[in-house]
Amino acid sequence: TDPTTAGMMRYYCAQGWNEARMRERIIAAAEWGRRHGVPVFCGEFGAAVALNGAARLAWLGTVRQACEGAGLGWALWGLDDTMGFDAPRPPGRMGDGLAPALDAAILAALGLVR
Repeated sequence: TDPTTAGMMRYYCAQGWNEARMRERIIAAAEWGRRHGVPVFCGEFGAAVALNGAARLAWLGTVRQACEGAGLGWALWGLDDTMGFDAPRPPGRMGDGLAPALDAAILAALGLVR
């Protein structure tokens, strides 16, 4: 319903990105790093909670697997934001031992549980 977001989605969809193209670009980045002797790290690849849930999990899992297959490290930032884990903050103060509940499906897509 947001015109700005809708325009951005039309733009990205028009670029023809799919799993094969995404994997190709990740492999190219990893090969570039090896050729030049520099580490390459996938520091962000989140997907908004507002997306179709299955599509979001597929994206997270596919990018993670492509990075690992190419020998790249990765990180999903944002413990409590909608582009990352979207974990609710527990009541209380920081450091009081309370931890947010993490979504099991996201953890599985990221290969953090089996």
